[in-house]
Amino acid sequence: MKSPLLSMITSALVAFAAAVPASAQINEVPEELVGIDVEQKVGDTLPMDLTFRDDAGEMVRIKDYFGGELPVLVTLNYSACPQLCSVQLNTLIDALRDVDLTPGQDFTMLTVSIDPREQVKTAAQTKASYVERYMRPAAAEGWHFLTGTEANIEAFSTGIGFAYRWVESRQEYAHPPAVVFVTPQGRIARYLASVAYYQPSNLKYSLIEASEGRIGDVVDAIFLWCFAYDPTSNAYVIAMNVLRAGAILMLLAFGWFWLKMRKWELARKASLPTAEVAV
Repeated sequence: MKSPLLSMITSALVAFAAAVPASAQINEVPEELVGIDVEQKVGDTLPMDLTFRDDAGEMVRIKDYFGGELPVLVTLNYSACPQLCSVQLNTLIDALRDVDLTPGQDFTMLTVSIDPREQVKTAAQTKASYVERYMRPAAAEGWHFLTGTEANIEAFSTGIGFAYRWVESRQEYAHPPAVVFVTPQGRIARYLASVAYYQPSNLKYSLIEASEGRIGDVVDAIFLWCFAYDPTSNAYVIAMNVLRAGAILMLLAFGWFWLKMRKWELARKASLPTAEVAV
């Protein structure tokens, strides 16, 4: 039998639920954010012939940053972003400071503005502030901020799987905080689609894997042989290589043990009198 107090609480909860609009109860995604996500196009090649201006005002093509030995870390942002871009880039920089790889020496960084109104001067100022936060002056040579036309920005974002939209009511772009790792030949290798995954280990080994063995040392190579990136957990987990090696070692150990036991059994029988062996 319910107590009067429990009945009162139950009735109050039912009344409250009835008063809440159905849309709020379902926790719907705001309309302006529908479709704003990352389509992971791992294995695809970036649109290499698109033209942009770099932070020095020079006209460049995307392919100018590829074809060498270094992997490329790509972000899509814009200088006038009121919050998300600064959170994303600051979090990225803070994590990269704990990685023993440097832009311009071990990898290249591209930050492509999604705002066609952004000027070269603004992009250069934004770059300078983030390089200062990075506290690695050498990064200035390896981190490039690009601005371009609306058509080229859209073509690049589509090619890399990055969805964004201008939200008129808020006067800002809605976009995801994705980092994309690209091989030296321009092939998309991996995505980190949330700032929660910007861990130094994730960044380092994603860059090393995207380099296709061109950067990193023996220890890094051993780590990548033993661990593989799991996109569902956004972390490196024990690779199938280790499981296979473990299974092989167990079989070898079992075979060695069986041979030792067999040898011992034959030796024991050989030491027994003939009559006892016959029995």
